[in-house]
Amino acid sequence: MYASTMENFEEEHDPWGNPWMPNSPFTLREKRRLGRIMKVLQSTGIMKSRTNYKVARDSVTIGNYDNKARKHHEGIDTPQRVFLGVSDEDLAEISAAYADYVSEGAT
Repeated sequence: MYASTMENFEEEHDPWGNPWMPNSPFTLREKRRLGRIMKVLQSTGIMKSRTNYKVARDSVTIGNYDNKARKHHEGIDTPQRVFLGVSDEDLAEISAAYADYVSEGAT
């Protein structure tokens, strides 16, 4: 799931492959002026770098602790750009990993 989320940032799309709304012309001008990263949601790279995960015995949690992440993810006063989520491909990989775990026995 972490790798899929990082791919969402790199490819600038949501978990289901839909492209994020591009940056506005104003945002692009500001990014150029300030020498920032030109990709959507990656002006400084901080939001992407604040995506993390926590593994427990019976669960994995993935999230982002950047103050702006929720605003962008939910589209609060900005275009919505979903970066966290579980695609059908992710579900298939999780199911396969679980099946391997069960068939090999918990260690």
